[in-house]
Amino acid sequence: MSEAMPNGNYDEKLIYDRNGNITELLRNGDIDAPNMAWEIDNLQYTYEQDSNKLLSVTDSSTDPSGFKDVVDETDDYDYDANGNLTSDLNKGVVKINYNHLNLPKTIAFSNGNQIVYHYNADGEKVFKEVTEGTVISKVDYLNGFQYLNGLLQFFPTPEGYVRNTSISGANNYNFVFQYKDHLGNIRMNYAVDPRTQELKIVEQDHYYPFGLKHANYLDGKKTFQEENLAVVLKAPGNPPPAVILPLDYNYKYNGKEWQDELELNFYDYGARNYDPAIGRWMNIDPMAEKSRRFSPYVYALNNPVYFIDPDGMQATPPDWFVNNKTGAVVHVEGQSKLTQTVATAIGAGDAKNYDRLGADNMFGEKVIVNGVNIRNEGPMSIENPEKFMDKQGYDKAENVTVQETEYKSGGRMGEENITHTVSDLKQIGQTKVTYTKDGTLNQKDILNKETSGGRLSSVSSVTYNVNKTPGTANNDNAYFYSNKTNNANNAGQAATFVDNLVKVIKAIIK
Repeated sequence: MSEAMPNGNYDEKLIYDRNGNITELLRNGDIDAPNMAWEIDNLQYTYEQDSNKLLSVTDSSTDPSGFKDVVDETDDYDYDANGNLTSDLNKGVVKINYNHLNLPKTIAFSNGNQIVYHYNADGEKVFKEVTEGTVISKVDYLNGFQYLNGLLQFFPTPEGYVRNTSISGANNYNFVFQYKDHLGNIRMNYAVDPRTQELKIVEQDHYYPFGLKHANYLDGKKTFQEENLAVVLKAPGNPPPAVILPLDYNYKYNGKEWQDELELNFYDYGARNYDPAIGRWMNIDPMAEKSRRFSPYVYALNNPVYFIDPDGMQATPPDWFVNNKTGAVVHVEGQSKLTQTVATAIGAGDAKNYDRLGADNMFGEKVIVNGVNIRNEGPMSIENPEKFMDKQGYDKAENVTVQETEYKSGGRMGEENITHTVSDLKQIGQTKVTYTKDGTLNQKDILNKETSGGRLSSVSSVTYNVNKTPGTANNDNAYFYSNKTNNANNAGQAATFVDNLVKVIKAIIK
């Protein structure tokens, strides 16, 4: 694989083994002049025999950029029994401890520094503490709002984020806007300088296919700072030692958090952490059984220009989601589920109310709204979703799961032939708003079907999922015919069933 850059200046070429593990990686960079391609990485990967576990990476290039090959005489990496990375000697990491979700709890470095992580019951990161010498920094995460040592740093918006700059205890908020590509990569941040009202580039980022950031030719980063008790946007200076700087907005490749503290240089995807310098995860895939063709450490099925691993669980293209309470429709790049951070950023409300509607191409390669292909516009909430879905050939529907049971009894008693059928219908779970293709309303997806009984009686049951016409009763389209009658008829059937039983008992007594 190579990235299409003029003169090969930023090519990235890879060779794999049969499991998809990278065995060689060649990477150019640093120089942007014509006909001046410069090799910054020439990596050779060594694996444990008959295993996907990476033991070491050797860089034969003499350039210090890209991958940092510090250790030459021993294995670089070690693992626990679950396949989690426990040491990375090139980064100075000597011990990583994990919780029961295989998420890192502590990362200890050879120089005594460390990072401690805390999570909630769902495995979502709540805060981290970074110890560097005598300085301890605590970062809190609250649904996209991030705090450094108790002070709000920034929070997301549909167009980017809002940066808070504190001056003499007073908060000063400034909007930062973002440009993203089709994979959710943050390519440019820009904002208005509060002092000059001039629009300035805050930061621009371009990436190799596997996520390492290009270096050397990009403009320097600017930050909001205090100057004469006012906020200005300019390049940062050289801070005094042991001073805790404002927290960078470090969401970059795939929109994930770049963890560069203590030169850890991993991306946090939620379920796993990823090293873009070598194109591998530090943990095995929690859903490895669904991708058996690939090594459980492979990133994005080795096709990162189309797929992303949205949360470290499974590679997927961008997805569409529907609010199961309101019918709102959302398009988000590469998400297996809608996170609250993204939902908050695009004004979509509670992420728990959203179900996946379909894959990125469910409406085709281009989805034009107001002359724009919205598939290239990053995460968004669709205006007038019912009209939009109708244009795509989808009807609004109510999704329900229904369980029906039908009881049949019959047989000859004396001179009488008694047969009767009684049915029961109940809904499992809540009614959800969704959309279905034209002509597929009321079609049942059978989940389970069983029949049992003897010579004179039987019990049949069926459980199914159905997208039904909004406002209709569940028994209007029942599987068993007797359920299609109204409740009064069902009640009458039940009463008749009791009367027949009385007749049978009387016949037996005689």
